Amino acid sequence: MGMFYGHNQSPVVLNIPLQLEIQTTSSNQSVTIPHLNGYIYNYTIDYGDGNIKTVSSYNDVDCNNIYTTPGTYTISILGICESIYVNGSGTLRTTIKKVLNWGNVGLKQIDFNGCSNLNNIVTDNVGGLSNVLNFGYTFYNCSSLTSIPIGLFNYSTQVSSFNSTFYGCTGLTSIPTDLFRYNTQVSTS
Repeated sequence: MGMFYGHNQSPVVLNIPLQLEIQTTSSNQSVTIPHLNGYIYNYTIDYGDGNIKTVSSYNDVDCNNIYTTPGTYTISILGICESIYVNGSGTLRTTIKKVLNWGNVGLKQIDFNGCSNLNNIVTDNVGGLSNVLNFGYTFYNCSSLTSIPIGLFNYSTQVSSFNSTFYGCTGLTSIPTDLFRYNTQVSTS
């Protein structure tokens, strides 16, 4: 959840979900949202198939869902979810197609490394990526990714590294001008 200030400077709490689009290809396919130990998780997840669960730890059994019918589903996470960490393995790696919304769930660590079917990411319009300090390897080997949205890192002003962030993204044809404009803490040494 984030705090933004309205026209009268009163804080407004936004509850904006992190949303991912996945595609399953077989009956009774299991998909797990992977997390890192040492981060905070206290969220409700709507798996897009009628199953809504509550997650309170990195290895909570409710991080997993079984999709009975093949198809395209939107997963919505609402609450506190400080990491999503694929790191080249797991069921989310092959099923994720799009990041529809970064939301405002307190993300601190993101890793879609090896998600070769991830073909679309959106810009961060609400500061959902503002707590991420290191984008190293975030989209590493996301070979279906064809573009990077303008403003993706605008709220990530404290980030210190973009090491290999888009390495292996062979579908990319360009990088937006000023993509890293507000990332003044990054060292080039």
